[in-house]
Amino acid sequence: GTVTIAKDLTINAGGAAVYAVGNGAGANGTLTVAAGTTLTVVGNSTGTPPGNSAAFAIGMMGGTGTVTVEAGASLIVQNAVLDIARNEDAHRELVTSGTLNIYGTVTTRSLECGAWFPVINAADLATYNIDNFPVVATINLEEGGVFSADRFACNDQTLTMINFNGGTLRAAKSDASYAGPSVNGAMRWNIASGKNLIFDSQVNHCKFSASPKRSDFFTLSGEGGLVKRGTGYLQIALPPECNTFTGNIVVEEGYLSLGRPLAEGQTVYVKTGAVFYPSAASDLAKITYEDPSAAPAQGSLYLVEGPIFGGLDLVGMAPAYRTDALGSSESWSWASSISGTVTHAEASLEHPFELIGQYSGATVQFNNTGLEYLPLRLSGAGTFEFLGRRTVTDGRTDSIVLADSTVTY
Repeated sequence: GTVTIAKDLTINAGGAAVYAVGNGAGANGTLTVAAGTTLTVVGNSTGTPPGNSAAFAIGMMGGTGTVTVEAGASLIVQNAVLDIARNEDAHRELVTSGTLNIYGTVTTRSLECGAWFPVINAADLATYNIDNFPVVATINLEEGGVFSADRFACNDQTLTMINFNGGTLRAAKSDASYAGPSVNGAMRWNIASGKNLIFDSQVNHCKFSASPKRSDFFTLSGEGGLVKRGTGYLQIALPPECNTFTGNIVVEEGYLSLGRPLAEGQTVYVKTGAVFYPSAASDLAKITYEDPSAAPAQGSLYLVEGPIFGGLDLVGMAPAYRTDALGSSESWSWASSISGTVTHAEASLEHPFELIGQYSGATVQFNNTGLEYLPLRLSGAGTFEFLGRRTVTDGRTDSIVLADSTVTY
């Protein structure tokens, strides 16, 4: 059936009730939250994700559900789960799907997609073709739409598609989980050509990270671009093969680490007061600063805002950056890292390579960079971790404590 919410409505779901659009085998349900109205679903669960909680489900138990939140309308799922495509444990075989179209505002603590579908064993999952996962959940974030969730979870060998058509993804807190790392489903984010993924960190430190189950469970692709808003941070920590969008980037506010070199033809525009961290020498000519004085001055210290895959060519980045030193960036709740060879100026006991800490809580990890074998001089504050064999030399021996694979100073 079809339902339109034309006046503000609050549903008190209590501790475990599930309210569903498109519920039951063969059912096809459509719900529209009309412009100027708010639909609020309230549970009483706390924590993230809410345990044994109430839920608002789009597509359930063999049904197909579609929810559209019109421009000027709001859907709020409070202390409950927003489910898209949900079965129950005893009925995993049911073919269930759901679509959420966002032109207005949708807010939830926890997004769960593909709950209780067929699973395969861990050994087979490691080599399984993800393209064979069924697409059970689709979110279309349209121009003017805003979506905010603390946690994205994709379950049980299912595929969730999120299409960014000019809308805004807004972070509700620092360390929000955008990969659903505890589950076995895959998520595909696509930025439409001529459109942008607008990411508003607000004041938060945020990270797009790969799932530890499989690095390709989360991909960011498309011909569209990225706009970074909010005074906080966004670190894209996906492997380069999973971070392939090619559109242009605008850093309006805050800090952005792309985690890979810019694609061919891809450019970055950095507004005054914002910061973009380049990953390769080839990036430098592609970055335009609204305030030209904000560009790295000759001989600036390169700050590691990780992860950096495939090494780093400091010599290629000269003269904008020093070739004989690296620094840690601001302290986050996760470490920055470099994997692969760091190309640098020659180092010796008389002229060691320098690691210069910027913040007491910051950590930088080095993995097969070649710095592990160099004479090093450390100063500043923070921690450098060498994953594997390392040699550390410094004339100021009282400034270094070497404990296992961590150099702390």
